[in-house]
Amino acid sequence: MMILGYHYAMNRMVSYIVSPQDDGKSVYFILRNRMHVSEAIVRHARKTDVGVMLDGLPSRTDAIARSGQTISLSLFDNGRDRSLKPEPGKLSIVFEDEDLLIINKDPGLVVHPSRGHFDGTLCNHVAYYLLHKEGHCEQDAMAPSPHPVNRLDRDTSGLIVFAKHAHAQNVLQAQLHTNSFKRTYLAICEGIPEPNSGTIDAPIARLRDVYGSFGVSELGKRAVTHYRVINQNDAVPTAPNEAEHRETLSLVELQLETGRTHQIRVHMSHIGCPLLGDDAYGNPTSLIERCALHSWQLDLVHPITQEQLHLEAPLPPDMKNVPIGLTR
Repeated sequence: MMILGYHYAMNRMVSYIVSPQDDGKSVYFILRNRMHVSEAIVRHARKTDVGVMLDGLPSRTDAIARSGQTISLSLFDNGRDRSLKPEPGKLSIVFEDEDLLIINKDPGLVVHPSRGHFDGTLCNHVAYYLLHKEGHCEQDAMAPSPHPVNRLDRDTSGLIVFAKHAHAQNVLQAQLHTNSFKRTYLAICEGIPEPNSGTIDAPIARLRDVYGSFGVSELGKRAVTHYRVINQNDAVPTAPNEAEHRETLSLVELQLETGRTHQIRVHMSHIGCPLLGDDAYGNPTSLIERCALHSWQLDLVHPITQEQLHLEAPLPPDMKNVPIGLTR
């Protein structure tokens, strides 16, 4: 299989060279089953003269493709989300190409606009960046919109992925919670998990009596977290000048097999090692002003080129400054 990509006008076009095993298959079959294009995107492409091409010529999706021919699809995005206000803001870009924008998010930054956070979010900043990068004006209805792939809580720092068009977003979201899209986190925890590495397989449900909180419950959805202790320190003051009040802290590496809301926070609290600074599921502390959780590594398959990407974001200063002998 070979997928190619290039720009067509102001839109992204992706191409696929038909393999011998697909000789005689319809263009539609290949779009849906080999290029993994959603029905909505195929339907939209049909409405344009150059939406679907076969060897450089406009094609119907029911046309028969032959081995060695090239099927091209123009990814006409539906334009900017008019409810999302583009706003300038700091972006720490780790990776960018025609399809993806991967950012190292600062702690304390809300990702998506929501009740009480309609502006000043990471999505607002990404919208502004894409708008001006492509030379659009603020009123341009066809300016690009951010397409978030994964989610991070406000306090969580680290790697987050935005797709530049709906097709890349669809492909990557299908990878979530598979071996093709691996997320590795670092967390500072109270105490040391026993054993030092293992798997937490405990269902998580919303707590009815505590708004916005979740907990382990037999009525919940399956949630699986893999963990490994990296480092520890048995003598850390919980506050300045309080040497008599000390606690054990550990740096823990975590991988998500599922993606439930607050999964890492709930699971680590469940085994008696809540995240440092997690007021909802742990204990208050003066060592850090937020929940000590960082999206450290990301491994994914590029949605267009099929290239394997490995990305890392170093620990931010507030986690590095917690004195537990960090080596990362």
